[in-house]
Amino acid sequence: MAMRYKYGIGPETEACANCEHFYQHYIWTRYGYESIAAGHCVYPRVKSRKIYDCCEYFEKERSK
Repeated sequence: MAMRYKYGIGPETEACANCEHFYQHYIWTRYGYESIAAGHCVYPRVKSRKIYDCCEYFEKERSK
């Protein structure tokens, strides 16, 4: 969640990174897991997305 800011996406931006249905992808480096600018959306079906994409199913992420 916080790593999206390294890509220039703010908390109010309508982008997949801020969507309830988006799951971030990570890679393993020798320093630990690091987020990448990709992930997948699970609504209404699973599909690949970049963090800056957006679709008609965008739903603002709820606070946890």
